[in-house]
Amino acid sequence: MRFTVATLIIGFVLTQVGHGQTINNNTETNAKVARTYLSCYNGSMSTLMLQTLFGPPEIKFNLTGLMTPEVKQYISDSCKFYYEKSGVWLTGTDNELDKEIVSKYRAEFMQKVKEPDSLIQRDQAYIQLNKTK
Repeated sequence: MRFTVATLIIGFVLTQVGHGQTINNNTETNAKVARTYLSCYNGSMSTLMLQTLFGPPEIKFNLTGLMTPEVKQYISDSCKFYYEKSGVWLTGTDNELDKEIVSKYRAEFMQKVKEPDSLIQRDQAYIQLNKTK
């Protein structure tokens, strides 16, 4: 089951990346043009899914937890917040431009966008797990 889901996610991400590319040789322009709300949302959701599927078994967070309205709204609000601040849609896949934008606006984001309790608990479980290692 996990293999099937992972394969579907990887295929979906590759499809999004492949269809989002432009022929322009300016890589900075390409990085900004190929990004959309949909690529931000899908990339963020795919990243969370992969973390859930391949994360340590001690972390009690499942795929149905990602499908709650609160998590979906959080991802949507995150994408919109960073776009409004930077003028660039994040990809949700942790690339260099995403890291730069997130680090610049992270403090304000944490104050303005409420993280769902399920994600807070998951993050706290990761912190506890790392403390024991």
